[in-house]
Amino acid sequence: MPVCNVSFRHYPGHNRNWNLLLESGRVRVLFNRESYVFNSGDLVLLEPGPSREFRVQETLKIHWIHFNLDAHLQYRPEWPSRGRNVYLIHPETAALDEFLRLFSEINNLCTFRQKGWYRLGYCMIQEILLRGNMLNEKGLDREHIDFAARILRDFTSDMSILQV
Repeated sequence: MPVCNVSFRHYPGHNRNWNLLLESGRVRVLFNRESYVFNSGDLVLLEPGPSREFRVQETLKIHWIHFNLDAHLQYRPEWPSRGRNVYLIHPETAALDEFLRLFSEINNLCTFRQKGWYRLGYCMIQEILLRGNMLNEKGLDREHIDFAARILRDFTSDMSILQV
């Protein structure tokens, strides 16, 4: 039985924004006319799109970042798809602690807004996305890992991916 059933909408002025959510409870999200349920420890990424409706299904503390994936971020997420424009990873405890630390630090940057806060915040968002990419083993094959290791050992190399 839900402890609370709070509903709030993602306001339409930010439809171009991505949402990055770290759950510590249970929430239902209506997005692209589909319903998704996310649980404690889920790290969720929602692409820009229509308004979203969030329904809290139990006591929850949600860590939420909305941002533009534009020139500030160099790498697109390569996370497992949970549905159309919805991505989800469920990190183990050690990785989850690191994600929580990053979310907390981004929150502090946005709260105090000291000089340079914006760029540093985007660097931390990029770190979250890249760490999520690392947890998604899809696309990681031994051949490309070995190639990258050889290039890193010899910075003067002019070897190309075709010579692997």
